[in-house]
Amino acid sequence: MARRFWPKEDAIGKGVRLDSRDNPPLQVIGVAKDGKYRNYFEAPQPCLFLPWSQRYRGGMTMVLHTSAEVATVTAALRREAAALDPNLPLFGMKTMEEHIQGRAMMGPRLAATLLSAFGLIGSLLAAVGLYGLMAYAVTHRTREIGIRMALGARRRDVLKLVIGQGMWLVFVGLTIGLLASLAITRLMESLLFGVSPTDLSTFVVHFTRDGGGTARANLLSILEGQRIEARHAHGMAKTLAEVFEDVAVTQRVVCFTETPLEHAWMMCRPIEGREVQLCNYGVAFTKSFARRQGANPVWYLDISQRGRDWLTQPIEHLITEARTATRTEDGCDDPCRLARTPILRLTPFLEQMGPIKGGMRRKEFWWEREWRRVGDMTFSAQDLVVVFAPEQDHLIIQQSLEGFKDYSEAVPAVVDAQWGQERMIAAMAAVPREDLGPFPGSTGRRNL
Repeated sequence: MARRFWPKEDAIGKGVRLDSRDNPPLQVIGVAKDGKYRNYFEAPQPCLFLPWSQRYRGGMTMVLHTSAEVATVTAALRREAAALDPNLPLFGMKTMEEHIQGRAMMGPRLAATLLSAFGLIGSLLAAVGLYGLMAYAVTHRTREIGIRMALGARRRDVLKLVIGQGMWLVFVGLTIGLLASLAITRLMESLLFGVSPTDLSTFVVHFTRDGGGTARANLLSILEGQRIEARHAHGMAKTLAEVFEDVAVTQRVVCFTETPLEHAWMMCRPIEGREVQLCNYGVAFTKSFARRQGANPVWYLDISQRGRDWLTQPIEHLITEARTATRTEDGCDDPCRLARTPILRLTPFLEQMGPIKGGMRRKEFWWEREWRRVGDMTFSAQDLVVVFAPEQDHLIIQQSLEGFKDYSEAVPAVVDAQWGQERMIAAMAAVPREDLGPFPGSTGRRNL
């Protein structure tokens, strides 16, 4: 509300009229954070809080924050209410989790359940229909199949013929269904909270490379400047980037790893023979944000077996042709023209995997899903999912964030990559560590 009506001013002290011009204006005495007041999925709406004594209403909702057991708090509230007014009714008492799971999530949960049920029924009907179609086709081709076997066709050949035709129908159906599902994902956005309809719920993580205090300093520099610098050239034009600075500019990338947050520890562990060791200092973003910033997954070309060079030969041939076509009349390379060739827009996202000439290897670790963005990547505090750092440095990171510009209202959670899923979620939800536990309802603990 403050941003909408007083975008570049201090809202405190301003006046607001709600009913008519005859009533005196209400004075703004404070600004609260944006909230969600009807359901999880609404965008931030203008909202104001009024003193109950000035705007009396018969009903009131009270929100109480406590770490005690629900039964204890409920009994204490009823005693206090009875002491104030024995005729004052208290009803609808429940925990925040019960409220969210009940009222706030009832509509989306019901819609999701119905859609899932209809989807399962549709899949079952499609499978039965496909079986019936194949059985009907085989029945009408009994004479043809008999002739084929009489002429020498083996049982395996007949099965391959029939199943191949069936799988072709499956492939056509899956293709049409996938295209249709992508086309109607916007209709599903109202049922998704905090997730893009085409996102796969994993994140892209960027870890620093240098160890010790240098890694921490690099992370603080990234957070303060809200920029990740593209320092190194990668991809199949890396050799040209080492020779020509104009080419290097188009091949320097920011690298990310696609991973669930609870698996981020695998990126930081030391691996024997690995060329680059990552440190437990980094940042995480959603894949949808990375896409909007121009990041894309890397394509790995498998050259681990002899005879698979045909995957890389066309790319290398295009690079050679581009270099030849951009040479000047005296036979010298023109790096500026070379850097603008179409193939060099693709090479940062192409990487060889397996042994190459000279006994060297490239990209040995198949389980890593790498993303890259050409050039520096900027972000805002709101774009961060979490900040990674060793637990002993969390206080330093948090104090530094409080002093950085633009982090006062959007301080990201700081987690350790070595933590488990429960503790990471707790940090993101601002739940203290001492309130975690496996037993829901125990004294002084919450069921996360």
